[in-house]
Amino acid sequence: MKPFITLAETKTPDGGRLTLHERDGEHYIYLNGEQLMSSVATSSEIRLAELACAKIQKGTADRVLIGGMGLGFTLKRTLQLVGQDAKVEVNELLPEILDWNREHLADLNGKLLDDPRVKMRLRDVTETISNAKEATYSAIMLDIDNGAEAMVSRANRNLYSVFGLVKIAKALTLGGRAVFWSATKNDRFRKKLVKVGFKVTEVGSKAYPNAKRETHFLYQAERLGRTAMLPDEM
Repeated sequence: MKPFITLAETKTPDGGRLTLHERDGEHYIYLNGEQLMSSVATSSEIRLAELACAKIQKGTADRVLIGGMGLGFTLKRTLQLVGQDAKVEVNELLPEILDWNREHLADLNGKLLDDPRVKMRLRDVTETISNAKEATYSAIMLDIDNGAEAMVSRANRNLYSVFGLVKIAKALTLGGRAVFWSATKNDRFRKKLVKVGFKVTEVGSKAYPNAKRETHFLYQAERLGRTAMLPDEM
């Protein structure tokens, strides 16, 4: 087996050490020495896009939002599913992630950043959602943390609050879907989504296509109508 090579590293806003590695042609991103994602285990990232974009018709000019570029597998599947007139916005907080995709990962998915349908924003996706006009997006895909209670960045806490979830609901079109990636099952988060007014489906997902069991969870939240009012205290 070839050696595990460190290609690049950076610091997160919280001071964590984020590193990019390569071995035997596969790529890995680690946070503080723990694997965050890899080009080997991509099934749940692909499924994330499939669930979010399931109701989008090819040929329509739908607008979708992806929170987090990562290794680009959610973006790749999204571009395969939406039409040529769609607009795909990718929000990435760390400029180094974009640099890595262009420099080290161009042959993986980095070249997708040059697709004319893609608009890359170096911005916190929470900011984009908070400032979005109502009914802007047909789909919102969020894979920026390990789950609603296992955040890579503490700054994301508001995104999973009732306040943040109402903002997400309002940014969606009627029938639009937000899908959240989670490393673990989270009944409390599912109930919070229901409280906000979403139709919620919890979907188990394998890490690898041939895995024997589902180890990750995707929370599909569909906007059916009016959302819950924002709490007065928020």
